Amino acid sequence: MSDRLLPRLPLRIEMLFLLLGVAAGCSTSAAEPAASPPPVVIVSRPIVRDVADYVDFTGRTQAQFSVDIRARVTGYLMQMPFVEGAEVKTGALLFEIDPRPFQAQVDKAKADGAATVAQMKAIPPHDPLFSNAAIRPDGRKIHDMFLYQVKTPAESRSAWDYCQVRRTIPAAEAFRPIAEGGCKMPA
Repeated sequence: MSDRLLPRLPLRIEMLFLLLGVAAGCSTSAAEPAASPPPVVIVSRPIVRDVADYVDFTGRTQAQFSVDIRARVTGYLMQMPFVEGAEVKTGALLFEIDPRPFQAQVDKAKADGAATVAQMKAIPPHDPLFSNAAIRPDGRKIHDMFLYQVKTPAESRSAWDYCQVRRTIPAAEAFRPIAEGGCKMPA
């Protein structure tokens, strides 16, 4: 074959396939679709009536403001002078608890405290740093006070010998008297 015929050969093959495709698509023996039954349509007559403009839902509601009341102590209730569900004003009495068990504890603590204080006052305090220590009736420990003077390096005789006692102030003079204290004495 010559060089001039080669480029035309693929063109001729393409034309042949195109004609075959057109001939196949133009056939008149097409299959008809199967006949389907007519659709079922439900028809009803309209009803004239009022329509409710709400929907029922299940749920819970709660108050906008609520308070949980818990007692800080346990005991028997003597009275509850409020009506449940009513508004309560600030400072209003809600519950009254039987005070007898609490008063018994207070009385016992006072008796134990008084006995402890009496026992402490009977024992003279021993203080190696201060001499003549005692406990006054108001419960304050009093003791002698010392006025010190710092020694010069020439006066010091040992490693910790820095001060010298110049005067001893008795406990009765060193502390303010009970009468001038301004504190109420326990009964």
